[in-house]
Order: sequence, then structure tokens, then C-alpha cells
Amino acid sequence: MYVGIMSITYQAEFQYTEEKGELSLTRTLSDGTHDTSPVDMNEIRKLEELSRNFDWNQSQDLSRQVGEQLFAILNGDTQAVVRSLKEADDHGERLRMVVSGEGPASDLPFELLYHDGFLVPSKMYLTRQVSDRGRKRSPRSENRPLKILFMACSPTDAHPVLEYEKEEETIFEVTDDLPVELHIEDTGSLEGLGEQLAVSEYDVVHITGHADIDDEGDPFFWMEDEE
Repeated sequence: MYVGIMSITYQAEFQYTEEKGELSLTRTLSDGTHDTSPVDMNEIRKLEELSRNFDWNQSQDLSRQVGEQLFAILNGDTQAVVRSLKEADDHGERLRMVVSGEGPASDLPFELLYHDGFLVPSKMYLTRQVSDRGRKRSPRSENRPLKILFMACSPTDAHPVLEYEKEEETIFEVTDDLPVELHIEDTGSLEGLGEQLAVSEYDVVHITGHADIDDEGDPFFWMEDEE
């Protein structure tokens, strides 16, 4: 089987100088060319504040505005993102965008990138690189079973009806000889999940159920209530 490999890449790397409170951005294109320019810290702080305190589901206009501002920062005066998008489109591919950030740029919502009528998923793959903080730390392994929480959500009138009991049985069968500790959350509700996570920590949370899209175009996951 032939597997295509993404070849058109745009890389954005933010560098933060804490002593001076300065932020710069290095843009590297797929052909290896790159440029570095300063970033307006006042603009970044405004975006950072919005990201920290705002519920993005409440205002599509504001999320679009933030997405456009982030796009403008990544694009720069050289139209780096626009040119990369065109190159990827000419190859019939989505652009692979790699973003790594330091300081106030590390938590900005680049998933909201917006330009000329599209959001990130429609034109590009976004990869966020984590910082190098703690890279030399050696994690300690724990000699204990893997803790898994299984929860099935099957509210009334959701079709097809889930065969979650069969799925539970299958999980028990395939993990019978493995060092696994499996817990079942049987209410299928958000409240039940919260209560379970409040008293126990898990390595894996496995949730099965139905999803849909409402009249506004927003995706949601069906869960149960007390009734």
C-alpha cells in the first residue's frame, strides 16, 4: 500500500527573552528559507488574556477575530502562510503547520486560525510542539496495574442502541491476563464521570457513545442524565 507523505511545511517558532520582555518569531518554509521578526507584545498579551478568560463557545465572532489576528502574526509582512498554503494547494495537499512557542506565545489558541473563510482543519494540519522544559527529567515507573475507567453513554432515543455490555465483556476478556485494573462508571452522565475522577486517578478514560451536530453547526456528545 502506498502512503503519501506531507511535504509542504511551514514552521513558526516563537522565542521569548524574559529579561527584556521581548518576543520574536522565526518563520521557516518548506524550501528552508526563513526570516525572523519581532512580535508586538501588547497584542500577544491581549490575545493571551482573551484565551485565559473567554469561553470560545459563546462568541463565534470573537473567536474569528482572534483567529484572524493569530493568522496575521504567523503570516507576517512576507505573506509566509499565504504562500505556503498556495504551494500546498498546487500540490493537492494540506499544509503542515508546526508551531512552537515560548513565554506568552506558548498557550495561544492557534487552533482558531482563520483566514479568507476557512478554519485550520480545512486547509492545514496543525502540530503544536511542546517546550523543552523538563526534557532531562527521568520519569519514574510505577510497579502497578494500568488503571482504566470505562463509561458508556446510551441515552433514550439514541440510535443505534449501544451494545456496551458486550463491549465491557470484550474488554474484560482481552485484559484478563494483563496487569490492568478496570473500573466501570455506570451512570453514563457527566456528573457521574466527575464524581469518579474526583476520588480516583486513571491512566486511561474510555468513553463510548454517540455524537451529533446541532442546528448551529456545533458538535456535541450525547450523555445521560438522572432520568
